[in-house]
Amino acid sequence: MLFVASTQFYIFLFMLFIGIAAGIFFECLAFINIITKQNKWVKHTTEFIFVIAFFVLYLGAINFCAYGQLRVFTVATTLLGFLIERLSIGYLVQKLCQAVYKQINKWYNKIALKFKK
Repeated sequence: MLFVASTQFYIFLFMLFIGIAAGIFFECLAFINIITKQNKWVKHTTEFIFVIAFFVLYLGAINFCAYGQLRVFTVATTLLGFLIERLSIGYLVQKLCQAVYKQINKWYNKIALKFKK
């Protein structure tokens, strides 16, 4: 079954949003890596979880909107959505999370010093 031209735009938009959603999920897992101070095992585990979740999300999206047909433009569009998220809001969210983590860590250290005395 071939795509009709009228549905390709909707498939393009849907896969773009799937890429952006995958980027947001990647940011959440990157925040876990920041909290654990780049622990090697946690980093590998979160990357493995992301790959599996992205694969399941992508195949589910392809089955939902494109009836299971893998096309080059759907792969490219999903990667484009992921790239857009990483270069725009992803970078800002990562910097914001780092700033919040540093501030919470400062407060925690001040409170811990008061109880050590």
